[in-house]
Amino acid sequence: MIDATGDGTADDFDSWQAGIGKPEPLKGELPGYWSQRTDDEHRLVYRADAAAG
Repeated sequence: MIDATGDGTADDFDSWQAGIGKPEPLKGELPGYWSQRTDDEHRLVYRADAAAG
């Protein structure tokens, strides 16, 4: 997993089950992307790549 922010967020989010919210697919112009609440204030938007990992 690539940490684009440089703050360790991606390393903390290796599992799609991490965080307090359930993963939800984004709609509209971002098909294939998912959103998940990481805590009460923040939400992580990501795309899963089947070829990675």
